[in-house]
Amino acid sequence: MPFHETNPEDLPQGVVTPGQLGETLQNPSAAKFRDLAAGRFPGQVDDGLAGNPANVNGPLGTVVNQFAAFTEDVATADPADIQGPEDLRARVNGFFGLRPVLQALIFTPLSYLLAWIVDGDPDDYDTLEEIQDNLIPALIRLPLRILAQLIGGIPIVGDAVENALAGWLKDTNETAVDAAETVVSVGTQVTYFQQVISVRSGRPLHETGPDRTACVSFPFSEMNLSMATISIGGGSHTVDITGNTGYAGGPDNHRHSGSTLNASAPNHVHTTTLSTNPPVVNATASYAPWASVIIDSATERKVLSWMAYKSGTVSTFHVDVFRQEPDGSVGPVIYSSPDLAGELVTSIAWMQHLMDGASIISDIDDVIDIQFRMTGTGTVHIAGVNFPYATPITGMRPYSPGSGRNPSTTPVPAGLTTAQRDAMYGGPTPFVGLGLDVGQTSIPVVIVDDFNRSSFGPEYKTFGNIKIENGRVKHTTSGLSTNSGAAMRVQSLNSDYFEVGFDLWLDGDVDEYQVAGAGGRCTSSLSAGIWLTANENGVYVQTGSYSSRTTRSTVPAPGSGRYTLRPRRSEDDTHYIYEVFYGDPNTTEPIADWADTTGIVPDGIGRRRVAVVVNGAAFYPSGELDNFVARDITV
Repeated sequence: MPFHETNPEDLPQGVVTPGQLGETLQNPSAAKFRDLAAGRFPGQVDDGLAGNPANVNGPLGTVVNQFAAFTEDVATADPADIQGPEDLRARVNGFFGLRPVLQALIFTPLSYLLAWIVDGDPDDYDTLEEIQDNLIPALIRLPLRILAQLIGGIPIVGDAVENALAGWLKDTNETAVDAAETVVSVGTQVTYFQQVISVRSGRPLHETGPDRTACVSFPFSEMNLSMATISIGGGSHTVDITGNTGYAGGPDNHRHSGSTLNASAPNHVHTTTLSTNPPVVNATASYAPWASVIIDSATERKVLSWMAYKSGTVSTFHVDVFRQEPDGSVGPVIYSSPDLAGELVTSIAWMQHLMDGASIISDIDDVIDIQFRMTGTGTVHIAGVNFPYATPITGMRPYSPGSGRNPSTTPVPAGLTTAQRDAMYGGPTPFVGLGLDVGQTSIPVVIVDDFNRSSFGPEYKTFGNIKIENGRVKHTTSGLSTNSGAAMRVQSLNSDYFEVGFDLWLDGDVDEYQVAGAGGRCTSSLSAGIWLTANENGVYVQTGSYSSRTTRSTVPAPGSGRYTLRPRRSEDDTHYIYEVFYGDPNTTEPIADWADTTGIVPDGIGRRRVAVVVNGAAFYPSGELDNFVARDITV
């Protein structure tokens, strides 16, 4: 409908006519737009060829200045002169119809600017017509509302530019349509650290759990554990029996004569200590629990957080992310994780996962559904609670933060109708957070342990015969035959590039072959890994499970001291080479290495745990370990 035939009060909220634009934008001037552009344009350009947009003598500043003048012309024009998008063309053409000298001044920075944004060559825009062809269609297509916001934030438009802009500022948006439709979200994303995080990250841990950028399925404090110990005493009481008692049901008949029994029963006290194990929702091969997260701020979310552990055999474990539609149905899956079974341990632990190659572009009140599914005969126990669930209030979806389905036939549904989704709701609800990617999943992990205590504690899971004694790790010297023990760190590293190091004490007896050392790239059951061990007779690079290792490389032992294992890629980037250092690995050359040319030791998710290992038997002590260090290598 032409603007001049539309009453302003009939327009949707936030939409204005050209005649209202000047008042809405508070009569903007070219200077105002230059200041806005200088304040909001990415600061990386200040030191580049384009220059600061506030500098009208520089390439980018010249473009901003001319473009701002065009916008001022549109905003302050007589409404009778702009009845529709077609009336913009003449004013845009005026932007290019400059004096020859000014044309050259505009042309050069525009070509460099476009080439810089699309990562192309300025020669690709060697005529004003090519620049105009990229710029004008977008100007005509974009609503004035979006155009005004683009001028203030990112004064660059055009088909090729929009695609590059989407990939540069919002790596999850892949089309020009995304860039246009989510311009408000782009602006929010650019200023997120100044505005949203400073406010929302102030939420306490008892609401969000450790990721304070996250929207959660329910407040973390709902899983609080009672610290109470309850004692119940029945009190003493008397027992009186007066008169005769008799029994006539058996072959002989007898009775007690009428004497009196008076006795006092003792006081019975029952003490109960409440469990401190977190409440859980169980995922099995036939039941996949779901959690619904309601988004409270418009931004891009990529990080999933939850607590879980496993029991029995868990063959695979995946997390799937869906978006719930306004009618309660569920569309196609947004993201499915790789197999995370290798990350599960047998004690409760936090898990975080960064959605690789996908993200959730969310707005306030969006509902995101998250499914936990597994295969195998065991169970994945996910921290959560059981909410009361009654007949819901029709239409007030989601009906519950928790739900579930049987994934055995269709692990990842292509979509769910409203009726199918409604039938899934129930009380059990996993705790899950959906947070921002602020680098928390790629922060290098550094594990340092001096073992100055009497036991390993909850940060480790122990296997076999291993102990801490006098501040060092050693074998328990149990068993008639030589056997191994290990202690695995529950927290895994974040990278495939790492090092493990330890101080080793040897007793000097070359007739004893008991080794001690450490391993990396281990599975959560220590059924596989790469190990560096040593004894008086040698230093060994080994592979396999902690209890059955295969030696791949052997060199003479230099003695007690500091040992370190590091992997590096081969020169042709086809395999890993594991290097062994004695002393400071940053200043010494390797004393041994082993090239895994056939890929015996996999890397990646599920293969980033580290452990210490010892070997011994009765009367045959192992070497002793101390000052264990495992860390991600970032350089």
